[in-house]
Amino acid sequence: MKKTAFSMHVNLRHVVAECIGMALFVFVGTGAAVFFSDPKSTDFTNAAAMISNTRLEPLFNVITTNSSFGIVTALAFGIGIVVSAFSIGHVSGCHLNPAVTVSLLLSGNCGIGQAIANIVAQCGGACIGSLLLWGTSDLRHAGLGANSVGEAYTVGNAVLGEIVCTFILCYVVHLTAVDKNSPPSTNGLAPLAIGFAVFLASWLP
Repeated sequence: MKKTAFSMHVNLRHVVAECIGMALFVFVGTGAAVFFSDPKSTDFTNAAAMISNTRLEPLFNVITTNSSFGIVTALAFGIGIVVSAFSIGHVSGCHLNPAVTVSLLLSGNCGIGQAIANIVAQCGGACIGSLLLWGTSDLRHAGLGANSVGEAYTVGNAVLGEIVCTFILCYVVHLTAVDKNSPPSTNGLAPLAIGFAVFLASWLP
């Protein structure tokens, strides 16, 4: 492990970038989940009224549910990472995830002091993003996009899924944005690769 991993130095510019980046990322990502699952949406309500007395209602429910917690939300999170990475990647590295920060610490690419500060900033930014979402909507009943384990899955399924998807993200981050052997063309497009990794991980059930 590199000596830099034991450094207690903290760059406050990195901390501020991580906090702001995480706040906007959470606001956009969970906002997509919340607003697309809003039962008061005019389009959804009108459509429901049109098909409420037909056999299409179950299909409608599946489509609206999948649109809110499936492809739409996954795209929001994936594109959010791409935008953030291109915006603050040169400032803090755009970790925007405690798991990514820990993986960079373990690989010797982030000092322990900076890692701790980044994780605190990320958690604080996530809270700010949720507060912004709470303040810009009346959808508090929707849980502000909080996750839960589906009825078809066990807690063990969910934990294993999180481990695999987190590994995919960290693996892509290291091989595209961190690995010195990565060609310039790949390194320059790292935000796209990382964003798509988040998109794929978010798309999985």
